[in-house]
Amino acid sequence: MSVFPSRFLKGSVITAGAAVLVGIFGYLTRRLLANNLEEADYAFFYSAFALINLAVILNQVGTSNVILFELPGVLLKNKKRYSAAVYHFIKGFQSFNSCFCTLIFLVVYPFLKKYYFNYPIHFYNFLLFALMIWGMVLESTTLFALNAFHRFGTMG
Repeated sequence: MSVFPSRFLKGSVITAGAAVLVGIFGYLTRRLLANNLEEADYAFFYSAFALINLAVILNQVGTSNVILFELPGVLLKNKKRYSAAVYHFIKGFQSFNSCFCTLIFLVVYPFLKKYYFNYPIHFYNFLLFALMIWGMVLESTTLFALNAFHRFGTMG
C-alpha cells in the first residue's frame, strides 16, 4: 500500500472515531442538562445557543475555508511572510465580524430579552454568550492554521 492511501485511511479512521466520541459526549451532555435543569433554563440555553450558532455561521462567511485551502498552498511554496499575512487577515476579518455581531446583540438586547427569550436573563450572562462568537472564531482559525503549519510548515 502506498503512503497516500495509508495516511488517508489512518486519518479517516481517526476522524470517524473522533466524530463518534463527540457525538456520544454531546448526547450525554444534553441528557445531563435535560435531567438537571429546569425546563425554562434548558429552553433558554438552547435558544441562546442556536442564536450564537447562527451568528458564528454568518461571522465566518466562508473565510475559514481560505485558511484550510490557501494557507497550506502558500506554505508549500515557502512564502512564510505571505502565509502570515493571510492568517492575520482572516483572523482580523473574523474578529471584526465577531465584534460587530456582539455589538448588534448588545443593541438589540432589550428586544431579545422581551420577545425572543421570554426569560429573566441578566445582561452579563447574555454578554458571556455573545462573547462565545469571538472564542469560536479563535478556535476555528487557530485549528486550521495549526493543521496547515503541521502538514506544510516548519513544525512537522
